[in-house]
Amino acid sequence: MTETAEIAAAVERAAADDPSTVVAMPATHAILLAEVVVRSARPHLLVVADENRAEELLREFELWAGGLEVLPFPAPDHLMHAQVSTDHGILAARSRVLKRLTLAASTPVDRGFLIVVSARALLPKLCPAREFAERLLALEPGMVLPPARLAKRLLDLGFRRSPLVEEPGEFVQRGGLLDFFPADSAHPIRVDFFDDEIESLRYFEVADQRSGAPLETWEVASATEHPVWRGPQVAADLGKLDIDGLRRADQDRLYRQLALLAEGSFFDAAPFLLASGQAESSSLLDFAAAARLVVEDPDAIAWALREQSGAEERLRAQLLKDRQLPRGIGTPLNDPAPLIGALESAHLRLLQSGSGPGADEVYATEAFSSPESYGGRLLHMANELAESGLATILASYQGDRLVDLLTEHGVWATPLAEAGGRLGPGDVVVVRASLMRGWRHRDLGLQLLTDAEIFGRMRRRAAPAAKPAVDEEFLLDLSEGDYVVHVEHGIGRYRGVVRLANAAGDREYLQIEYARDGKLYVPVDQLGRVQRFVGAGEATPRLSRLGTKDWTRAKRKASGAAREIAAELLEIYATRESGPGHSFGPDSDWQLSMEQAFPFVETPDQLTAIEQVKADMESDRPMDRLICGDVGFGKTEVAVRAAFKAAQEGKQVAILVPTTILAQQHHDTFRRRLGSFPLRVALLSRFQSPGRQKKIVADLETGAVDIVIGTHRLLSRDINFADLGLVVVDEEQRFGVAQKERLKKLRAEVDVLTLTATPIPRTLHMALTEVRDISVIESPPHDRRPVKSYVTAYDEGVVREAIDSELARGGQVFVVHNRVNSIYGAAAKISRICPGAKVAVAHGQMPSSALESVMVEFAGGQHDVLVCTAIIENGVDLPNVNTLVVDECWMFGLAQLYQLRGRVGRSATQAYAYFLYSREDRLTEAAQKRLQAVLEANDLGAGLRLAMRDLQIRGAGDMLGANQSGFANSVGLYMYLQMVRDAVREAKGSGPADGQQRRPLTPVDLPLSAYIPDEYAGTYAAKLREYQRLVRADTVSAVEAVAAGLRDRFGEFPDPVANLIYVAKVRAHATELGIDSIATTGADLVMRMDPERFVDRADLRRRLGPGARLGQLGITWPDFEDFPDWRQRLLGYFEHSRADRVRRSAPAAPG
Repeated sequence: MTETAEIAAAVERAAADDPSTVVAMPATHAILLAEVVVRSARPHLLVVADENRAEELLREFELWAGGLEVLPFPAPDHLMHAQVSTDHGILAARSRVLKRLTLAASTPVDRGFLIVVSARALLPKLCPAREFAERLLALEPGMVLPPARLAKRLLDLGFRRSPLVEEPGEFVQRGGLLDFFPADSAHPIRVDFFDDEIESLRYFEVADQRSGAPLETWEVASATEHPVWRGPQVAADLGKLDIDGLRRADQDRLYRQLALLAEGSFFDAAPFLLASGQAESSSLLDFAAAARLVVEDPDAIAWALREQSGAEERLRAQLLKDRQLPRGIGTPLNDPAPLIGALESAHLRLLQSGSGPGADEVYATEAFSSPESYGGRLLHMANELAESGLATILASYQGDRLVDLLTEHGVWATPLAEAGGRLGPGDVVVVRASLMRGWRHRDLGLQLLTDAEIFGRMRRRAAPAAKPAVDEEFLLDLSEGDYVVHVEHGIGRYRGVVRLANAAGDREYLQIEYARDGKLYVPVDQLGRVQRFVGAGEATPRLSRLGTKDWTRAKRKASGAAREIAAELLEIYATRESGPGHSFGPDSDWQLSMEQAFPFVETPDQLTAIEQVKADMESDRPMDRLICGDVGFGKTEVAVRAAFKAAQEGKQVAILVPTTILAQQHHDTFRRRLGSFPLRVALLSRFQSPGRQKKIVADLETGAVDIVIGTHRLLSRDINFADLGLVVVDEEQRFGVAQKERLKKLRAEVDVLTLTATPIPRTLHMALTEVRDISVIESPPHDRRPVKSYVTAYDEGVVREAIDSELARGGQVFVVHNRVNSIYGAAAKISRICPGAKVAVAHGQMPSSALESVMVEFAGGQHDVLVCTAIIENGVDLPNVNTLVVDECWMFGLAQLYQLRGRVGRSATQAYAYFLYSREDRLTEAAQKRLQAVLEANDLGAGLRLAMRDLQIRGAGDMLGANQSGFANSVGLYMYLQMVRDAVREAKGSGPADGQQRRPLTPVDLPLSAYIPDEYAGTYAAKLREYQRLVRADTVSAVEAVAAGLRDRFGEFPDPVANLIYVAKVRAHATELGIDSIATTGADLVMRMDPERFVDRADLRRRLGPGARLGQLGITWPDFEDFPDWRQRLLGYFEHSRADRVRRSAPAAPG
């Protein structure tokens, strides 16, 4: 690129010591600046107008900057005065930059690097640069620093205590080990102490907490940009303000916050308070003294600074007026005027257009122009590339797909990494990148085409690999008082983990309370026999009575019901198997072309689901597949591809959705995806006139419509299809009984594809997969962030801060008020609270044309806030809406709350959801559980745990039917579903489920104190996790892996833990060798087993002692504790027996 005179001149001028101005297309700014930074070998700070432009440039630097270090300095995701938590990833990214600039100021760099920052990111006050530098802490082996003192230093630096270190800014100390996660590291770090001396520094993996590569040294910087160490002084200063003049609730809140601040704690409001209590200004520019300052479009930056400052000041004035802030409190922001002044003296200004004749500016625009846009017409693009003679770079995350497509049409395209050297005329290279826009250079004969030109809109980045599925039977989050089910003894209440001493030594047990004061103590090595109780309904389960046949009778009745439901499921299965299904052919060229124009990158799970659906459609039996995936995970594209496959063969497709708004959105999606093919996609909903509906009904009967999208109207008796081949049902549980019966009949006649965002517990998944095909999409789209959720009493201040913060960053807001009779009053209240916001109303009783108009206007950005009913619950996809406020949230079910929250957070922007209830309303226990479940399900794909909690709260009736729910309640859902699965497999003649033949672990009771001390593991959850891992370790190698993890995470074993590992090894050996139990009887050790399994009596006596004998019930070892090395003897005997068994089972060598 630097070979042309104008570009070379621009780079030369920009890299010189004197300030300069370069005028160039925005699409080329990254190319020019990357070259400048590389040449100058100095740090550069690039300031742009907004976050969107910053993210766009970061993507471009990935392509053009090669090995150049480019760091983002993102803006906080809310107004400072809103006093809500900032995303930990943002805090870490900002701290990382501060450390990088601090080190560069004290030590000259040998390579240039670049910081990209938006105007908004400059406004919040930062810790003074001098104090930040003074508190850098260098750690290295051999350094004397007591672990407790290091923990205190980390707290002063804004690190947060956590039982498990998983995110930047967290730390935990356990005896002589301390784990912490620095902001500027890809991995957390483990500090291993010998007394008060650091023995080693090592990285470790978040996933398994295992240590990895050692470190020679690490310089610890503040985990936050705010001076947490000033907390006590700031709390004292703010405490002198007129706090008593605040409203009572705000007085209490502020006093609590000041107490936390005085303790040195870091919490949601701490950034606001610390910055407000800091008199001096300090911005990123103060940290960048050694860096060259670059500004892009300084006028836009100045406007953005003033606009953001104004939004903060308006919120501040309102908070002061409402007595939510004390008079005299300082501002947490830097004054925009000095910032604007500093930016005016930037070393380099990048402009899109010049200032006119006589200006001292270098132009790099003459030969650049915008390239042609193909809008998904890939065949046309291939022909153009073949004929243009231009060298072309295709920047897309669909590189492989584009290479295949172009090759089919005679255009040779290669990945950029394989191209090498100079591009010649007609050369086409493909690079994996996500850029906003392309360009064409006349003199170079070179053009860049991005997804914007190729497909007509931006593609998302590739999705990360799916996280391992969560085991919903894991007991880590059990709380005292929760109901549990013991396989042999029934339903009880969990009362905690207790340590009991007996003749064999100290052990830990789960204490379970039963009816009539019955108590059961379950050894922790039998955790697998205990399940969390999940029932059908909100009723309290009935506790079982120990020592009676009540539990046996309950299991017998539930087992009979399970066989009944299995028979019903198998009847549907048999009908499908014998039904005359249509077998669709393999993918056509049109199918491939349509899929290649998909404007996003498929996730791995999505691709698997698509392949499974196609395989079903190409089989000769009717498809009945359920696609289960979280909100926004790409289920609709699976339906689009299936519908297109069916329509190409002349079969009609019906897309059935629960709401008219969702029907409209699906219609838009299908039209956009299939618009370039000769198919007619129609919409049948009340948005249309009666005449229009009548015409579509007639066209369905004649076959003039290929794909129709509508609500349950499509299931009416007057709807007749010419040749229906596929029905796609979105959220079937939202339809009524009559509609479900109609769908049940359709399942035996045509292919049916069901989509649901209500996740399925894995146990239910396994049960249903015996008779129904299920695909699960668990991979979230890349850059998708979990929605931050808050549950709080209604407060106008909270609503104002939520809306103002969202509008300040250019977004929009949903306010859900689910009462039509008062919704206009609610909208008027929003207009009063936020007078600058443009507010609109939408509800299901509006005239269809008015509702459609409002939704279209809101989608187009003509309104800031949409006050609406739950009509948005399904299918509304507006990426610019990233704040949700739900009024009277207690009125909604858990699934509804989850679906509502899924309407925001559908882009890379951090989204927020506020669930509000009236202070006068007393929340029921069930409502409290629903809201707590939404708060807990904050990670992506968290619907699994949410579904289990929903079953716990609302019951399993929808999934099992009312008749079955009672049986599920009598034994617990987990056990009942296992019964259903086993009954289905038995009826099908397929035997027990995979893995069910595995021998249960041998009970072992040795005279050893074997447990995990509280002070060793640190937390109850950590102890239970390790107990669970040991219970699941059914081989010696698996036990050794758990032991290595324990030692690595918590340090050397105290005696009880060493004994616990020993017992686990004995249990694994005994299980493998077929021993039924090991226990002490008086002074003897008795191993019960089939004596025929052990034939070498001489070896038995030689290894255990002359008194060891083999009887009818097994082995007896008298007075075994008289042998000081009895533990080694026992383990050695098992190891020898195992080796002998392996040797005997090996095939004989050929003679």
